[in-house]
Amino acid sequence: MSDPAGVRSMISIALLRPGPRWVLDQPLGDQDDVGQHFAYMDELAGAGTVTHGGPLHALNDLLKGDLVALVVFSVTADRAAELMQLDPTVRSGLMACDVLPWYQSR
Repeated sequence: MSDPAGVRSMISIALLRPGPRWVLDQPLGDQDDVGQHFAYMDELAGAGTVTHGGPLHALNDLLKGDLVALVVFSVTADRAAELMQLDPTVRSGLMACDVLPWYQSR
């Protein structure tokens, strides 16, 4: 994806949503593999690759949607997508993930 004129993107976001193994009406903390997901996110945060992340309960309620969490990366969208494919919850099918560049002005 090319960057719009006048902006650069070294930041990206991952939007996590329920995957095929998600158990409806079960809180995030009670879902399988979530502990491994938290450990993986802590590892990425410790390396400086993830800068922010967390559940979107209030936004999910407002939008009546199926977003679970947002993760902000300090790397390109391509690299963030590679890293998210290693997330235990994405690998197991508990969560699905979309990664997008997040543009910032120069």
